[in-house]
Amino acid sequence: MRRMTDETPRQTLPTLLVVIGSLAAGVLAGVLLSQEAGGINGAYAPAGDTNARLVSLENSYKGIRKDFDEFEKQTLKIQSQNMPRRSIKLDVTSQSYDWIETDLGVLMVIVENVQPYADGQRITMRIGNPHNAAFVGFKGSFAYGKLGNFQTKDQDFTTTLNAGAWTNVSAILPKLPADQLDSIYMALDINQISLRR
Repeated sequence: MRRMTDETPRQTLPTLLVVIGSLAAGVLAGVLLSQEAGGINGAYAPAGDTNARLVSLENSYKGIRKDFDEFEKQTLKIQSQNMPRRSIKLDVTSQSYDWIETDLGVLMVIVENVQPYADGQRITMRIGNPHNAAFVGFKGSFAYGKLGNFQTKDQDFTTTLNAGAWTNVSAILPKLPADQLDSIYMALDINQISLRR
């Protein structure tokens, strides 16, 4: 099965995260060593001065993290514009359609609604098949959550996507907070094609 590689955030710039973490750890270690060694003047830094340095370090880290998050969002936007749309972010609010590429052609997707279901939630979609062939069964791959902590789930569908028609399908995902509903990504793999004789 093809994995989501075009817009999956958890695969974006892992090296930069390591560099940011190492930089923050190095600066913090430098502050602590400076205090132990008595600083340049050979005297211990006052506790207030050390606290101020730690607060400054924390603020610097927050600024770097904010810049990185914005950079990551822009990277995802560029990727979505310049690479094949093998995965899309589901629009759970406007009920407008988006298009997604599969090995056998382009399909349209509209999210009808999101409702509680057991201990999770059900996402009801309409998938439009503009082709003359019907697609018999398909697999949906979903990624959801927050940047840096995305979860994934695959779901097999036995529903036939009839030629030239919209088909209703539902995906079951764990319950997500309202602020994460706009961060659900989906990719589709078609299992079988059906043509008229």
